[in-house]
Amino acid sequence: MPKLKDEPCSLPGITPRQHHARRAGGLTGQKLYPFRAMIMGDFFVLLTNDAAVKARNAANTFCRKQNGRKFTVRPADDGWVCRRVQ
Repeated sequence: MPKLKDEPCSLPGITPRQHHARRAGGLTGQKLYPFRAMIMGDFFVLLTNDAAVKARNAANTFCRKQNGRKFTVRPADDGWVCRRVQ
């Protein structure tokens, strides 16, 4: 994982919004990440390093299907932050 700290994006006219990942119901234990609903600057917080790795892999898979979207997963003061940057 990168050693850069997360910094909020400041875009004119756009206020960053915090999203939440949730469990997908059933016995699989999968998580549903809010990648499709996120706009530039939006983010969600992850508490552990393992959760950050899983979110980064899910974001990479999502971006392969949705051209033009990019996400970063970086450490922050209260865990890890997944943020849409493009």
